[in-house]
Amino acid sequence: MENRFAVALEGPGIGPDGVSVDEFFAAVKGVQDAMRLMVQHLGGHEARRGQPPKWVRDQSNLRLTGIRKGSIIAELALGSPQTEGPYSEGLGVQALNSLLAWDGDEDSNLPREVTDRLFAIRARLPSSVRAWYGATDQPRMIEIRRRKERKEQGGRKTDAQLRGWLKEVNWDKRTAQLHRYGDERVRLRFDASLDDEMRRLATQHVEIKGYGRFNAKDKWVRVQVEKIDSVSLVGEPFDLEGFLNDPNPKIFRSDEIVRASEPFDVDEFNRVIREGRDV
Repeated sequence: MENRFAVALEGPGIGPDGVSVDEFFAAVKGVQDAMRLMVQHLGGHEARRGQPPKWVRDQSNLRLTGIRKGSIIAELALGSPQTEGPYSEGLGVQALNSLLAWDGDEDSNLPREVTDRLFAIRARLPSSVRAWYGATDQPRMIEIRRRKERKEQGGRKTDAQLRGWLKEVNWDKRTAQLHRYGDERVRLRFDASLDDEMRRLATQHVEIKGYGRFNAKDKWVRVQVEKIDSVSLVGEPFDLEGFLNDPNPKIFRSDEIVRASEPFDVDEFNRVIREGRDV
């Protein structure tokens, strides 16, 4: 994906005189801040507001390359980083691709600090002005909506307590899947505080607690994990992979079998079982 994209403002609130400099600056500055927060997150540092470190500014440096007429469209490009060292591995490109892959929802793979900053853009614009951004070489544009609007459209938010197999753990993006009955798969998101637990419990049967949203079909859209624990498999479907990789398998020992101390009538036993089936 190329390193160029655009931020657009449109709507009836944009007349012949355009928009105010403050409104235009709020949109572009919001995307710049989101880029810096994303770079900081990808660099393994907690994304925080305020003055970012020099390496973050260097990797997320956006340049204004043009303004189009009609809608107010700012053409931006990712500048070439100057920093050499541990933070010169293209974090800016990774951050930009993450922003361009966003679905516009707060329950996404982006860190919450990043989506908070993006939603703040729309909150600073008049209600008659809509904000978009997207790659200049692709038709898809992402509308930046108010958080209130997204909550109304994104389904109800509720507490979650689920059990299943923890699969597809991605420690870079801090995402995973919970595989449940009937091939149901719930997308998960977790914070850095759970990195060790997610690594330890990967591929195991777990119980998670957190919060998430349902879609119109009453299916989980995504769940934010706040706590995760390993649980036993009592009553759960047999897992061959887990059985074969069990470090402490249960071994059958014939000499430890508890045998009947009195004579046992097998025919009578079978008769009682058959009668019980017909009850």
